[in-house]
Amino acid sequence: MTTKLFKSLQARPVQVRPVIFIALFLSFVSGSIHATEINTYRPFDIDFKNAQFGKRKIRVGLTGEYMSTHEGYDLNTQKQDLFKLYETVQSASAMLRSNSFKFPSADDPTILGLNTTDPTKATLDLSGRFTSSAATLWAQAKLPLENKPGTWFVAGYLPLKSLAAHDIIWKDLTDPTQTAYINNVTSKIHSYVKEVGGLDINDWRIARPGDTSVFLGWYNDFVQNKNDRRIKRAIVNAKIGISIPTGETRDEDMAFSIPTGFDGAWGLPASLSLDFEFTQYVQAGLGVDWLKLFDHTKVRRFKTDKDQTEYLLLNKGTITKKHGGTWRFNLYAKLIHENFAFTASYHFLKHMDDTYFSNDFNNTAINTSESIKEWTTQDVVLKASYTTIRKTKKEFIHNKIDPAIHAFVRIPMGGRRIISGMVVGGELTLAF
Repeated sequence: MTTKLFKSLQARPVQVRPVIFIALFLSFVSGSIHATEINTYRPFDIDFKNAQFGKRKIRVGLTGEYMSTHEGYDLNTQKQDLFKLYETVQSASAMLRSNSFKFPSADDPTILGLNTTDPTKATLDLSGRFTSSAATLWAQAKLPLENKPGTWFVAGYLPLKSLAAHDIIWKDLTDPTQTAYINNVTSKIHSYVKEVGGLDINDWRIARPGDTSVFLGWYNDFVQNKNDRRIKRAIVNAKIGISIPTGETRDEDMAFSIPTGFDGAWGLPASLSLDFEFTQYVQAGLGVDWLKLFDHTKVRRFKTDKDQTEYLLLNKGTITKKHGGTWRFNLYAKLIHENFAFTASYHFLKHMDDTYFSNDFNNTAINTSESIKEWTTQDVVLKASYTTIRKTKKEFIHNKIDPAIHAFVRIPMGGRRIISGMVVGGELTLAF
């Protein structure tokens, strides 16, 4: 359906009726529709970047955002403490099962007389907070292809991220009768996992660049039949690019580490959107994003038993990760008054299951990890904007340099297996 619609828009004038809007919406939803994921923006998300060039040739911008939360949505889509998204407790007894290395004699569970068959024998409660701040520098340049239909441009995005898992508290829930576990493992859980598995379960922080991305984009403005007063203009936007793994990968020796990009994987992002202008003051649109991450092999932490828990994994080895696809659907409405605008949008993102492969370990066991299962997020974004560009019924009125400023709040509405909190941010754009 989307192919037929695209072809039909090549002839002018084109009349896009509301039924097409509904049909395109349904085709996107029926066709398919952020280690721990986060409901913050990806650098190349389209929310602020679909503005037209008009008579301008270059647009540059700086986007910033901030989130601090102790919550998320667990595997059952219920709101939960962010370190209980996969399991409600961490199992020290299951941690000691089926390990691929030889324990030091002083820590060997058999010598210590520890029963590892029951994952509830020794458990710990885990709580804490996650804080994320990011700044993305981006630029777009119009290509001199005046004889081609529409407007072609290139774009690049360079994010800088600061991430922290902090205020981490481990609380021993082990039954007081399990003295062997308490004395030898759970009462000194930090030193035990560090000595045995080289795992640090303390607070973690990082400030590094994220993954760089570059794009080729295109849009075309289709003026509608003057006899149809319902839709005045329809704008088709398309973009395809490549995500380059310049970000920091996950530190496998830090239990709460999160990569600043896609953990070393190259990516192929693309987007398609359709904007409608109903009057000079009212716009609406929808879009779909797709992201393909390529297989990537690195040393990772993994499970050797299905009862082991995500933050107490002693084993690590070379594992190949086959990434599932990621889809994001966006729907928005925009009100414009002179130089001001207010936008309300809904976002639904779904990432399909990832898969681990190894020639050295049990593939069934390593794929029981909850952190590689499907995850989703739903958010509402409210954005207020001001620009010096004014739009009349016939044209855009520009200044020598046209700045624009945006402020937004991203409100989580639901999700699965994702750190989720209210995000606040803004953007400064210059067009010249």
